[in-house]
Amino acid sequence: MTVIRPNSISGITSITAQANEINVFRSNGLIAGLNLNGVNFNTTAGISTLAALDVGSNIKLGNAGVITATSFVGDGSNLTGISAGVSLSNGVNNRVVTATGAAALTGESSFTYDGNGMAYITGTGAAGIVIQSPDTTDTGVYFSDGANSGAVTYLHTNNTMRFRVNGQNRIVIAHNGTVDMPFDNAALRIGAGNDLKLYHDGSNSYIDNDTNILWIRNQTAGSSIYMRSDELLMQTHSDSPNENYIVCTRGADVKLYHNHSEKFKTTSSGAEILEGNGLDILGGAGSRSNDAVLFVNKTNNNDWAAKLDISAGSATDYGLQIRTPTAADNCFNIRDTSSNNVVRMQGNGHIHTGHHWPTSTNGSHNLGANSNKWGRVFSANTPAVLLSVNLSNDSNHSAYGVQTVYHYGSGTFQVAFAANFPNDNYVCTASAVGSVNGDGMVVAGVGGATDYRTVGSLRMRVSYCTNNNGSEVTNVNLAFFANN
Repeated sequence: MTVIRPNSISGITSITAQANEINVFRSNGLIAGLNLNGVNFNTTAGISTLAALDVGSNIKLGNAGVITATSFVGDGSNLTGISAGVSLSNGVNNRVVTATGAAALTGESSFTYDGNGMAYITGTGAAGIVIQSPDTTDTGVYFSDGANSGAVTYLHTNNTMRFRVNGQNRIVIAHNGTVDMPFDNAALRIGAGNDLKLYHDGSNSYIDNDTNILWIRNQTAGSSIYMRSDELLMQTHSDSPNENYIVCTRGADVKLYHNHSEKFKTTSSGAEILEGNGLDILGGAGSRSNDAVLFVNKTNNNDWAAKLDISAGSATDYGLQIRTPTAADNCFNIRDTSSNNVVRMQGNGHIHTGHHWPTSTNGSHNLGANSNKWGRVFSANTPAVLLSVNLSNDSNHSAYGVQTVYHYGSGTFQVAFAANFPNDNYVCTASAVGSVNGDGMVVAGVGGATDYRTVGSLRMRVSYCTNNNGSEVTNVNLAFFANN
Protein backbone atom coordinates (compact mmCIF):
# COMPACT_ATOMS: atom_id res chain seq x y z
CA MET A 1 0.00 0.00 0.00
CA THR A 2 1.28 3.42 -0.87
CA VAL A 3 0.51 6.27 1.56
CA ILE A 4 0.55 9.84 0.40
CA ARG A 5 0.18 12.52 3.04
CA PRO A 6 0.60 15.96 1.49
CA ASN A 7 -1.95 18.73 2.14
CA SER A 8 -2.51 19.12 -1.59
CA ILE A 9 -1.56 17.44 -4.87
CA SER A 10 -2.02 19.03 -8.25
CA GLY A 11 -1.51 17.94 -11.85
CA ILE A 12 -2.55 14.33 -11.31
CA THR A 13 -4.60 13.04 -14.28
CA SER A 14 -4.99 9.39 -13.22
CA ILE A 15 -4.75 7.21 -10.13
CA THR A 16 -4.28 3.50 -10.38
CA ALA A 17 -5.83 1.61 -7.54
CA GLN A 18 -4.55 -1.61 -6.07
CA ALA A 19 -7.08 -4.31 -5.42
CA ASN A 20 -9.83 -2.33 -7.27
CA GLU A 21 -10.23 0.33 -4.59
CA ILE A 22 -8.90 3.65 -3.43
CA ASN A 23 -9.22 4.64 0.24
CA VAL A 24 -9.01 8.18 1.58
CA PHE A 25 -7.79 8.52 5.18
CA ARG A 26 -7.79 11.34 7.65
CA SER A 27 -4.61 12.48 9.42
CA ASN A 28 -5.57 10.34 12.38
CA GLY A 29 -5.54 7.27 10.24
CA LEU A 30 -9.34 6.89 9.92
CA ILE A 31 -11.03 6.51 6.59
CA ALA A 32 -12.52 9.84 5.50
CA GLY A 33 -15.00 11.01 2.85
CA LEU A 34 -14.09 12.28 -0.57
CA ASN A 35 -15.57 15.38 -2.17
CA LEU A 36 -15.15 15.46 -5.97
CA ASN A 37 -16.73 18.41 -7.86
CA GLY A 38 -19.79 18.63 -5.64
CA VAL A 39 -20.11 14.89 -5.17
CA ASN A 40 -19.68 13.96 -1.54
CA PHE A 41 -18.65 10.34 -1.09
CA ASN A 42 -19.29 9.63 2.55
CA THR A 43 -17.71 6.55 4.00
CA THR A 44 -20.60 5.88 6.35
CA ALA A 45 -23.70 6.95 4.40
CA GLY A 46 -22.57 6.45 0.82
CA ILE A 47 -23.03 9.32 -1.55
CA SER A 48 -24.51 12.16 0.48
CA THR A 49 -24.57 14.95 -2.08
CA LEU A 50 -25.17 14.48 -5.83
CA ALA A 51 -26.46 17.14 -8.25
CA ALA A 52 -27.36 14.59 -10.92
CA LEU A 53 -26.36 11.12 -11.95
CA ASP A 54 -26.80 9.52 -15.40
CA VAL A 55 -26.21 5.83 -15.72
CA GLY A 56 -26.12 5.34 -19.42
CA SER A 57 -29.38 6.45 -21.04
CA ASN A 58 -31.74 4.28 -18.97
CA ILE A 59 -31.34 5.51 -15.37
CA LYS A 60 -31.36 9.12 -14.28
CA LEU A 61 -30.98 10.38 -10.71
CA GLY A 62 -32.01 14.01 -10.31
CA ASN A 63 -31.37 16.38 -7.40
CA ALA A 64 -35.12 16.89 -7.00
CA GLY A 65 -35.56 13.36 -5.69
CA VAL A 66 -36.89 11.94 -9.02
CA ILE A 67 -35.64 8.62 -10.36
CA THR A 68 -36.56 7.56 -13.85
CA ALA A 69 -35.83 4.22 -15.47
CA THR A 70 -37.13 2.15 -18.36
CA SER A 71 -38.04 -0.66 -15.95
CA PHE A 72 -37.83 -1.79 -12.35
CA VAL A 73 -37.08 -5.39 -11.43
CA GLY A 74 -38.46 -7.03 -8.28
CA ASP A 75 -41.79 -7.38 -6.51
CA GLY A 76 -41.54 -3.97 -4.90
CA SER A 77 -42.04 -5.33 -1.43
CA ASN A 78 -39.15 -3.35 -0.07
CA LEU A 79 -40.35 -0.08 -1.57
CA THR A 80 -41.96 2.26 0.92
CA GLY A 81 -44.43 5.10 0.57
CA ILE A 82 -46.33 3.58 -2.34
CA SER A 83 -49.45 2.50 -0.41
CA ALA A 84 -50.38 6.08 0.23
CA GLY A 85 -50.68 6.71 -3.56
CA VAL A 86 -52.98 4.52 -5.74
CA SER A 87 -54.93 1.47 -4.53
CA LEU A 88 -56.57 -1.30 -6.64
CA SER A 89 -59.55 -3.39 -5.51
CA ASN A 90 -61.56 -6.25 -7.15
CA GLY A 91 -58.71 -6.95 -9.46
CA VAL A 92 -59.98 -10.05 -11.36
CA ASN A 93 -58.97 -11.19 -14.82
CA ASN A 94 -60.76 -9.46 -17.78
CA ARG A 95 -62.37 -6.78 -15.62
CA VAL A 96 -62.20 -3.20 -16.84
CA VAL A 97 -60.57 -0.98 -14.17
CA THR A 98 -62.20 2.35 -13.33
CA ALA A 99 -61.27 5.08 -10.86
CA THR A 100 -63.35 5.26 -7.73
CA GLY A 101 -61.43 8.12 -6.13
CA ALA A 102 -58.43 10.39 -6.46
CA ALA A 103 -56.06 7.51 -5.71
CA ALA A 104 -58.30 4.43 -5.93
CA LEU A 105 -58.99 1.93 -8.73
CA THR A 106 -61.48 -0.94 -8.89
CA GLY A 107 -62.11 -3.83 -11.28
CA GLU A 108 -65.74 -3.62 -12.55
CA SER A 109 -67.51 -6.98 -12.29
CA SER A 110 -70.27 -5.91 -14.75
CA PHE A 111 -67.90 -4.54 -17.40
CA THR A 112 -65.43 -7.08 -18.79
CA TYR A 113 -63.23 -7.48 -21.87
CA ASP A 114 -62.38 -10.93 -23.15
CA GLY A 115 -59.29 -9.90 -25.08
CA ASN A 116 -60.81 -10.83 -28.47
CA GLY A 117 -62.62 -7.63 -29.22
CA MET A 118 -65.73 -8.29 -27.12
CA ALA A 119 -66.75 -6.18 -24.18
CA TYR A 120 -69.61 -7.26 -21.94
CA ILE A 121 -71.85 -5.06 -19.83
CA THR A 122 -74.00 -7.07 -17.46
CA GLY A 123 -76.04 -6.43 -14.37
CA THR A 124 -79.46 -6.55 -12.82
CA GLY A 125 -80.28 -2.92 -13.53
CA ALA A 126 -80.30 -0.78 -16.65
CA ALA A 127 -77.23 -1.23 -18.81
CA GLY A 128 -75.99 1.05 -21.54
CA ILE A 129 -73.32 3.31 -22.98
CA VAL A 130 -73.76 7.09 -22.98
CA ILE A 131 -71.76 9.19 -25.46
CA GLN A 132 -72.10 12.88 -24.77
CA SER A 133 -70.81 15.58 -27.06
CA PRO A 134 -71.54 19.24 -27.89
CA ASP A 135 -74.79 19.98 -29.73
CA THR A 136 -72.90 21.04 -32.85
CA THR A 137 -71.03 17.80 -33.38
CA ASP A 138 -71.70 14.38 -34.84
CA THR A 139 -71.67 11.67 -32.17
CA GLY A 140 -71.50 8.02 -32.98
CA VAL A 141 -69.92 4.61 -32.96
CA TYR A 142 -67.68 3.96 -35.94
CA PHE A 143 -66.57 0.68 -37.55
CA SER A 144 -63.80 0.01 -40.05
CA ASP A 145 -61.70 -2.83 -41.42
CA GLY A 146 -59.33 -0.47 -43.13
CA ALA A 147 -61.19 -0.47 -46.46
CA ASN A 148 -64.88 -0.40 -45.57
CA SER A 149 -66.53 1.68 -42.91
CA GLY A 150 -69.82 1.84 -41.06
CA ALA A 151 -71.27 3.82 -38.23
CA VAL A 152 -74.25 4.53 -36.06
CA THR A 153 -74.27 8.30 -35.62
CA TYR A 154 -76.41 10.98 -34.06
CA LEU A 155 -76.29 14.49 -35.55
CA HIS A 156 -77.18 16.99 -32.84
CA THR A 157 -77.70 19.92 -35.19
CA ASN A 158 -80.95 18.44 -36.58
CA ASN A 159 -81.46 15.51 -34.18
CA THR A 160 -81.26 12.69 -36.72
CA MET A 161 -80.05 9.15 -36.23
CA ARG A 162 -78.12 7.65 -39.14
CA PHE A 163 -77.05 4.11 -39.94
CA ARG A 164 -74.05 4.13 -42.24
CA VAL A 165 -73.02 1.10 -44.31
CA ASN A 166 -70.07 1.01 -46.69
CA GLY A 167 -69.52 4.73 -46.21
CA GLN A 168 -73.17 5.64 -47.08
CA ASN A 169 -76.03 6.68 -44.82
CA ARG A 170 -78.52 3.94 -45.74
CA ILE A 171 -81.19 4.64 -43.10
CA VAL A 172 -81.98 8.05 -41.59
CA ILE A 173 -84.44 8.53 -38.72
CA ALA A 174 -85.62 12.15 -38.45
CA HIS A 175 -86.53 13.90 -35.22
CA ASN A 176 -90.26 13.39 -35.95
CA GLY A 177 -89.86 9.63 -36.43
CA THR A 178 -89.78 9.65 -40.24
CA VAL A 179 -87.61 6.82 -41.59
CA ASP A 180 -85.77 7.50 -44.85
CA MET A 181 -84.09 4.92 -47.07
CA PRO A 182 -82.63 7.30 -49.69
CA PHE A 183 -81.53 4.67 -52.22
CA ASP A 184 -83.38 3.07 -55.16
CA ASN A 185 -83.92 -0.69 -55.03
CA ALA A 186 -83.15 -0.68 -51.31
CA ALA A 187 -85.88 -3.00 -50.06
CA LEU A 188 -87.48 -3.34 -46.67
CA ARG A 189 -87.71 -7.13 -46.35
CA ILE A 190 -89.88 -8.85 -43.75
CA GLY A 191 -90.22 -12.54 -42.89
CA ALA A 192 -87.94 -15.47 -42.23
CA GLY A 193 -87.48 -15.98 -45.97
CA ASN A 194 -87.62 -12.28 -46.88
CA ASP A 195 -91.09 -13.03 -48.28
CA LEU A 196 -92.46 -9.48 -48.09
CA LYS A 197 -90.57 -6.65 -49.79
CA LEU A 198 -91.26 -2.94 -49.99
CA TYR A 199 -89.05 -0.91 -52.35
CA HIS A 200 -88.76 1.74 -55.09
CA ASP A 201 -86.76 1.08 -58.28
CA GLY A 202 -86.30 4.71 -59.34
CA SER A 203 -89.50 4.81 -61.43
CA ASN A 204 -92.13 2.73 -59.63
CA SER A 205 -92.92 1.55 -56.11
CA TYR A 206 -93.59 -2.09 -55.21
CA ILE A 207 -95.03 -4.29 -52.48
CA ASP A 208 -93.97 -7.85 -53.32
CA ASN A 209 -95.22 -10.97 -51.56
CA ASP A 210 -93.45 -14.19 -52.48
CA THR A 211 -95.51 -16.71 -50.54
CA ASN A 212 -99.18 -17.57 -49.93
CA ILE A 213 -101.69 -14.74 -49.39
CA LEU A 214 -101.13 -11.00 -49.12
CA TRP A 215 -103.75 -9.73 -46.67
CA ILE A 216 -104.72 -6.07 -46.36
CA ARG A 217 -106.97 -5.97 -43.33
CA ASN A 218 -108.67 -3.27 -41.30
CA GLN A 219 -109.83 -5.13 -38.25
CA THR A 220 -111.48 -2.18 -36.55
CA ALA A 221 -115.27 -2.57 -36.55
CA GLY A 222 -117.03 0.00 -38.72
CA SER A 223 -113.82 1.32 -40.28
CA SER A 224 -112.85 1.51 -43.96
CA ILE A 225 -109.94 0.99 -46.35
CA TYR A 226 -109.28 3.83 -48.82
CA MET A 227 -107.31 3.47 -52.07
CA ARG A 228 -106.73 6.71 -53.99
CA SER A 229 -105.43 6.81 -57.55
CA ASP A 230 -106.31 8.33 -60.93
CA GLU A 231 -106.15 4.84 -62.38
CA LEU A 232 -106.53 1.42 -60.78
CA LEU A 233 -105.68 -1.88 -62.50
CA MET A 234 -106.02 -5.42 -61.21
CA GLN A 235 -104.08 -7.86 -63.39
CA THR A 236 -102.93 -11.46 -63.49
CA HIS A 237 -99.35 -12.26 -62.50
CA SER A 238 -98.55 -15.45 -64.39
CA ASP A 239 -99.59 -14.30 -67.89
CA SER A 240 -97.31 -12.45 -70.30
CA PRO A 241 -98.52 -9.87 -71.01
CA ASN A 242 -100.49 -9.54 -67.81
CA GLU A 243 -104.25 -9.76 -68.33
CA ASN A 244 -106.74 -7.34 -66.78
CA TYR A 245 -109.37 -8.18 -64.21
CA ILE A 246 -110.62 -4.67 -63.37
CA VAL A 247 -109.63 -1.29 -64.85
CA CYS A 248 -110.77 1.93 -63.18
CA THR A 249 -109.99 5.29 -64.81
CA ARG A 250 -110.51 8.77 -63.42
CA GLY A 251 -113.28 10.67 -65.20
CA ALA A 252 -114.05 7.64 -67.37
CA ASP A 253 -115.31 4.18 -66.62
CA VAL A 254 -114.90 1.03 -64.57
CA LYS A 255 -114.37 -2.06 -66.69
CA LEU A 256 -114.75 -5.73 -65.75
CA TYR A 257 -113.01 -8.48 -67.71
CA HIS A 258 -113.32 -12.24 -68.14
CA ASN A 259 -110.26 -14.01 -69.51
CA HIS A 260 -108.91 -10.62 -70.65
CA SER A 261 -112.14 -9.88 -72.57
CA GLU A 262 -114.11 -6.79 -71.53
CA LYS A 263 -117.64 -7.73 -70.45
CA PHE A 264 -119.07 -4.85 -68.39
CA LYS A 265 -118.38 -1.14 -67.97
CA THR A 266 -119.93 1.89 -66.35
CA THR A 267 -121.08 4.81 -68.51
CA SER A 268 -122.22 8.39 -67.99
CA SER A 269 -125.83 7.18 -67.92
CA GLY A 270 -125.39 4.01 -65.87
CA ALA A 271 -123.80 0.73 -66.89
CA GLU A 272 -123.39 -1.26 -70.09
CA ILE A 273 -123.04 -4.98 -70.76
CA LEU A 274 -120.98 -5.22 -73.93
CA GLU A 275 -122.52 -6.65 -77.08
CA GLY A 276 -122.46 -10.39 -77.27
CA ASN A 277 -122.61 -10.78 -73.49
CA GLY A 278 -125.42 -11.18 -71.02
CA LEU A 279 -126.22 -10.84 -67.37
CA ASP A 280 -126.64 -14.20 -65.68
CA ILE A 281 -128.28 -14.06 -62.25
CA LEU A 282 -128.21 -17.44 -60.58
CA GLY A 283 -130.61 -18.14 -57.77
CA GLY A 284 -129.72 -20.08 -54.68
CA ALA A 285 -130.85 -20.94 -51.21
CA GLY A 286 -132.34 -18.21 -49.04
CA SER A 287 -134.75 -15.42 -49.67
CA ARG A 288 -134.58 -11.88 -50.97
CA SER A 289 -138.03 -10.42 -50.47
CA ASN A 290 -139.84 -13.68 -51.09
CA ASP A 291 -137.13 -15.50 -53.03
CA ALA A 292 -136.57 -12.90 -55.75
CA VAL A 293 -133.37 -13.55 -57.70
CA LEU A 294 -133.41 -10.02 -59.12
CA PHE A 295 -134.75 -7.59 -56.58
CA VAL A 296 -135.56 -3.95 -57.47
CA ASN A 297 -136.57 -1.80 -54.53
CA LYS A 298 -138.26 1.31 -55.95
CA THR A 299 -138.57 4.15 -53.48
CA ASN A 300 -139.20 7.15 -55.75
CA ASN A 301 -142.64 7.74 -57.25
CA ASN A 302 -141.22 9.41 -60.35
CA ASP A 303 -139.06 6.56 -61.61
CA TRP A 304 -139.55 3.28 -63.38
CA ALA A 305 -138.83 0.19 -61.38
CA ALA A 306 -137.72 -1.51 -64.59
CA LYS A 307 -137.86 -0.39 -68.22
CA LEU A 308 -137.00 -2.09 -71.52
CA ASP A 309 -136.38 0.26 -74.43
CA ILE A 310 -136.21 -1.74 -77.67
CA SER A 311 -135.14 0.83 -80.26
CA ALA A 312 -134.35 -1.64 -83.07
CA GLY A 313 -135.04 -5.22 -84.01
CA SER A 314 -136.98 -7.52 -86.28
CA ALA A 315 -139.94 -9.85 -86.16
CA THR A 316 -137.70 -12.61 -84.79
CA ASP A 317 -136.30 -10.50 -81.96
CA TYR A 318 -137.56 -10.64 -78.40
CA GLY A 319 -137.87 -7.61 -76.19
CA LEU A 320 -138.25 -9.85 -73.13
CA GLN A 321 -138.15 -13.63 -73.01
CA ILE A 322 -139.21 -15.67 -69.98
CA ARG A 323 -138.80 -19.44 -69.96
CA THR A 324 -140.42 -21.81 -67.51
CA PRO A 325 -139.57 -25.45 -66.67
CA THR A 326 -143.08 -26.60 -67.62
CA ALA A 327 -146.09 -25.04 -69.28
CA ALA A 328 -147.99 -24.88 -65.99
CA ASP A 329 -145.27 -22.90 -64.17
CA ASN A 330 -145.70 -19.18 -63.65
CA CYS A 331 -143.40 -16.98 -65.72
CA PHE A 332 -144.91 -13.60 -64.87
CA ASN A 333 -146.74 -12.46 -61.78
CA ILE A 334 -148.06 -9.09 -60.57
CA ARG A 335 -149.16 -8.71 -56.96
CA ASP A 336 -150.73 -5.87 -55.05
CA THR A 337 -149.49 -4.58 -51.69
CA SER A 338 -151.49 -7.32 -49.94
CA SER A 339 -149.69 -10.05 -51.96
CA ASN A 340 -152.83 -10.79 -53.98
CA ASN A 341 -152.24 -12.00 -57.53
CA VAL A 342 -153.44 -9.30 -59.92
CA VAL A 343 -152.02 -10.81 -63.11
CA ARG A 344 -150.42 -14.22 -63.42
CA MET A 345 -149.04 -15.64 -66.70
CA GLN A 346 -148.13 -19.28 -67.20
CA GLY A 347 -145.60 -20.79 -69.59
CA ASN A 348 -148.43 -22.08 -71.81
CA GLY A 349 -149.63 -18.54 -72.43
CA HIS A 350 -152.59 -18.63 -70.04
CA ILE A 351 -153.20 -15.34 -68.29
CA HIS A 352 -155.09 -15.30 -65.00
CA THR A 353 -156.49 -12.05 -63.68
CA GLY A 354 -158.34 -11.27 -60.55
CA HIS A 355 -160.10 -8.19 -61.86
CA HIS A 356 -159.78 -6.27 -65.11
CA TRP A 357 -161.28 -2.88 -65.74
CA PRO A 358 -160.23 0.52 -67.12
CA THR A 359 -158.59 2.76 -64.60
CA SER A 360 -160.08 6.04 -65.86
CA THR A 361 -163.25 7.38 -67.48
CA ASN A 362 -165.85 4.74 -68.23
CA GLY A 363 -166.02 3.86 -71.92
CA SER A 364 -162.80 5.64 -72.87
CA HIS A 365 -160.66 2.50 -73.39
CA ASN A 366 -160.74 0.09 -76.32
CA LEU A 367 -159.78 -3.54 -76.52
CA GLY A 368 -157.93 -3.57 -79.83
CA ALA A 369 -158.37 -1.16 -82.77
CA ASN A 370 -159.63 -1.16 -86.36
CA SER A 371 -156.20 -1.99 -87.72
CA ASN A 372 -155.17 -4.16 -84.77
CA LYS A 373 -157.96 -6.51 -83.84
CA TRP A 374 -158.18 -9.45 -81.47
CA GLY A 375 -158.78 -12.94 -82.74
CA ARG A 376 -161.05 -15.18 -80.66
CA VAL A 377 -161.91 -14.00 -77.18
CA PHE A 378 -163.43 -16.60 -74.84
CA SER A 379 -165.67 -15.52 -72.01
CA ALA A 380 -169.17 -16.17 -70.79
CA ASN A 381 -170.42 -14.40 -73.91
CA THR A 382 -167.41 -14.78 -76.15
CA PRO A 383 -168.11 -14.47 -79.89
CA ALA A 384 -167.25 -17.62 -81.75
CA VAL A 385 -166.67 -15.78 -85.05
CA LEU A 386 -165.52 -12.25 -85.72
CA LEU A 387 -165.75 -10.92 -89.30
CA SER A 388 -164.67 -7.64 -90.78
CA VAL A 389 -165.36 -7.70 -94.51
CA ASN A 390 -164.36 -5.06 -97.08
CA LEU A 391 -166.95 -5.37 -99.86
CA SER A 392 -165.07 -3.04 -102.20
CA ASN A 393 -162.36 -5.62 -102.81
CA ASP A 394 -163.91 -8.70 -101.20
CA SER A 395 -161.17 -8.88 -98.60
CA ASN A 396 -161.39 -10.40 -95.17
CA HIS A 397 -159.95 -9.01 -91.91
CA SER A 398 -161.11 -11.71 -89.54
CA ALA A 399 -159.12 -14.45 -87.90
CA TYR A 400 -161.52 -17.40 -87.85
CA GLY A 401 -160.53 -19.39 -90.86
CA VAL A 402 -162.44 -17.41 -93.53
CA GLN A 403 -161.57 -18.93 -96.89
CA THR A 404 -163.29 -16.62 -99.41
CA VAL A 405 -165.55 -13.59 -99.57
CA TYR A 406 -167.75 -13.13 -102.65
CA HIS A 407 -169.80 -9.99 -103.34
CA TYR A 408 -172.89 -10.40 -105.54
CA GLY A 409 -173.72 -6.72 -105.67
CA SER A 410 -176.62 -4.72 -104.22
CA GLY A 411 -175.48 -5.57 -100.68
CA THR A 412 -175.47 -9.33 -101.13
CA PHE A 413 -172.31 -11.22 -100.27
CA GLN A 414 -171.22 -14.69 -99.26
CA VAL A 415 -168.53 -15.81 -96.79
CA ALA A 416 -167.12 -19.33 -97.02
CA PHE A 417 -165.23 -20.77 -94.05
CA ALA A 418 -162.31 -23.15 -94.20
CA ALA A 419 -163.88 -25.24 -91.45
CA ASN A 420 -167.39 -25.70 -90.23
CA PHE A 421 -168.64 -23.97 -87.14
CA PRO A 422 -169.00 -26.04 -84.03
CA ASN A 423 -172.48 -27.48 -83.68
CA ASP A 424 -173.89 -24.75 -81.47
CA ASN A 425 -176.71 -22.25 -81.52
CA TYR A 426 -175.49 -18.77 -82.43
CA VAL A 427 -176.57 -15.21 -81.93
CA CYS A 428 -175.34 -12.76 -84.55
CA THR A 429 -174.76 -9.02 -84.29
CA ALA A 430 -173.67 -6.87 -87.18
CA SER A 431 -172.89 -3.36 -88.31
CA ALA A 432 -172.05 -1.88 -91.67
CA VAL A 433 -170.49 1.26 -93.03
CA GLY A 434 -171.64 3.09 -96.21
CA SER A 435 -169.54 4.93 -98.74
CA VAL A 436 -171.46 8.22 -98.64
CA ASN A 437 -171.34 9.50 -95.08
CA GLY A 438 -170.52 6.45 -93.01
CA ASP A 439 -174.02 5.73 -91.68
CA GLY A 440 -174.16 2.55 -89.65
CA MET A 441 -175.94 -0.46 -91.12
CA VAL A 442 -177.48 -3.62 -89.82
CA VAL A 443 -177.91 -7.01 -91.50
CA ALA A 444 -181.18 -7.03 -93.34
CA GLY A 445 -181.33 -10.70 -93.94
CA VAL A 446 -180.38 -13.51 -96.26
CA GLY A 447 -181.31 -13.15 -99.91
CA GLY A 448 -180.83 -14.69 -103.24
CA ALA A 449 -182.28 -17.62 -105.07
CA THR A 450 -180.93 -19.98 -102.47
CA ASP A 451 -180.55 -19.29 -98.76
CA TYR A 452 -177.09 -20.33 -97.69
CA ARG A 453 -177.36 -21.14 -94.06
CA THR A 454 -174.97 -24.06 -93.77
CA VAL A 455 -172.27 -24.32 -91.18
CA GLY A 456 -169.68 -23.87 -93.92
CA SER A 457 -170.83 -20.61 -95.48
CA LEU A 458 -173.13 -17.66 -94.98
CA ARG A 459 -174.92 -15.56 -97.59
CA MET A 460 -176.16 -12.21 -96.33
CA ARG A 461 -177.78 -9.00 -97.56
CA VAL A 462 -177.24 -5.59 -96.05
CA SER A 463 -178.77 -2.19 -96.76
CA TYR A 464 -177.65 1.40 -96.51
CA CYS A 465 -179.60 3.34 -93.90
CA THR A 466 -180.32 6.43 -96.02
CA ASN A 467 -181.67 4.96 -99.28
CA ASN A 468 -181.83 1.26 -98.51
CA ASN A 469 -179.23 0.68 -101.21
CA GLY A 470 -176.97 -2.18 -100.37
CA SER A 471 -174.51 -1.21 -103.05
CA GLU A 472 -173.44 1.72 -100.95
CA VAL A 473 -172.20 -0.59 -98.20
CA THR A 474 -168.39 -0.89 -98.13
CA ASN A 475 -167.59 -2.66 -94.85
CA VAL A 476 -169.46 -5.17 -92.74
CA ASN A 477 -168.57 -6.25 -89.19
CA LEU A 478 -170.15 -9.44 -87.83
CA ALA A 479 -169.92 -11.25 -84.51
CA PHE A 480 -171.42 -14.69 -83.84
CA PHE A 481 -171.95 -15.69 -80.21
CA ALA A 482 -172.54 -19.21 -79.15
CA ASN A 483 -175.88 -19.56 -77.40
CA ASN A 484 -175.85 -22.93 -75.78
